Amino acid sequence: MKQKIYEFSVGGEKEWVCADTLIEALKYYYDLTAMSISEFENDDDIIEIPKEKWAEMKITDTEGIEDDETGFPILMTFAEYMETANRCDIIATTNY
Repeated sequence: MKQKIYEFSVGGEKEWVCADTLIEALKYYYDLTAMSISEFENDDDIIEIPKEKWAEMKITDTEGIEDDETGFPILMTFAEYMETANRCDIIATTNY
């Protein structure tokens, strides 16, 4: 099981990657996006999300029907996702 979640903030968008280490997360992100380290801007950032916040963070179905009060349907929390995570992967993204 992957033990950490990293939040990549790049160009105004965010993506959350689960991985055992930051190096593993970076390699996965680079392979997926073909973005080299030199393409990051000074205001881009990568942070580790504390495990205590995972239950508050939600994965939503942006292709579902949006409700005026609750927004998009919630699929699961990051904590629930991490219970079954078994490889490095993108958990969620704001880039859709």
